[in-house]
Amino acid sequence: MEKGAELREMAAIALAIALSIAASALLFQSTGLNASALFNPDGFAGIISAITSASFIGFALLFPVSFGVVSGLSHSLEKKQLLVPAIAGTVPGIIAMLALSGFSVEKIFVAAGFAAGIIVAVQYSFVKKKEFKTLVVYRTGYASAKTGFLVFGIFLFVAVAFSLGANNEASSQDFKDAVMEMAYSPANVDAVSEQSADILLNARKQSVSEIISTPEFGALLDNNDAESKGFVQRMALMGQSLGSNETRQKLVQQIREKQNSEQLVTFDSIAERVPYLAFLANYYWLFASFAVFTTFIFFANIVAANLAALYALATEFAAKKLKKSA
Repeated sequence: MEKGAELREMAAIALAIALSIAASALLFQSTGLNASALFNPDGFAGIISAITSASFIGFALLFPVSFGVVSGLSHSLEKKQLLVPAIAGTVPGIIAMLALSGFSVEKIFVAAGFAAGIIVAVQYSFVKKKEFKTLVVYRTGYASAKTGFLVFGIFLFVAVAFSLGANNEASSQDFKDAVMEMAYSPANVDAVSEQSADILLNARKQSVSEIISTPEFGALLDNNDAESKGFVQRMALMGQSLGSNETRQKLVQQIREKQNSEQLVTFDSIAERVPYLAFLANYYWLFASFAVFTTFIFFANIVAANLAALYALATEFAAKKLKKSA
C-alpha cells in the first residue's frame, strides 16, 4: 500500500473512533444518568426510564464501536499501524467527551480510563487472535473489548469514589434524606396507618369480647334496671361499630394525619434497628462507587462486549473487501 493510501486509511480509522466516542458521550449526557441518581428515592424508576430511552439505546450501540473497530483491524494491520490511528482517534474523541460533560478531575480520569481501555484492547487483540482456533474474529473482539471495559471500569470506580469521597458528608446526608423520604413516602405512611388501625381495632374488639364474656356482664343481661340495660346496649353498639368499615377508615385517617404532622422516627433510630444503614451512610462513597462499577461491568459483559465482537466482524469483513478492491 502506498504511503498516501496508508495515511488516508489511518485518518479514516481515527475519524471513525473519534466520532463514535463523541457521539456516545453526547447520547449518554442526554440520558441524565449519574451517580447522584442513587440518592433519589424514586431513583430506580428513573433509572429504568433512562435505560429504556432512545438516548441510552443509542449510547449502548455506539459506546463499543471503537473497541470493535480496533479489534477487527488487528486481523489486517500490524500493531504499530493500528495503535497510531487508535490513539489519534481516541484523543480528540475524549476531548470532545470532556467538552460535552464538563472538565473536572474525575471526568478527566474517566476519559483517561477510556483511552487506557482502547490501548489495552488493541494489545489484547494481538494476543488473543493467536490463541483462538474457531470464531477467531468474534471471540477476539469479545475478549479484547471485555478486558478494555474492565480497565475502563476500574478507572470509573476510582473517579466516582474520588468525587463522592471528597464530599462524603454531603453524600452521606443525601443518603439519609433519601432513606427518610422513602420511610415517609405516601405509600409507606398509608401502609403503616392501615396496619396500626387494624392493630388498635383488634385490641379494642378483644377488650369488648373479654368484657362480654365475663360472669358480671352475663348478670347484667338479667337485670331490668335502666343503667344495666344502657350499659349492655352500649357494649353491643361498640362491638358493631368496631367491625364497621367506616370506623376503620376514620381511624386510618386519624393515624395518617398524626404521622404526617409529626415525624416520630429519625434516621438514627432506624439505623439502630438496621445497623448496616449506618455503615452505608458513613461509607456511601464506597457503596456507590462499587454499585456504579458492578453495574457498568454487567452492562459491558452482557451487552457492550458482544456488540464490540459484532463490530469487529463487520470491520474485518469491510477491511478484506477494501483490500481486494484496492
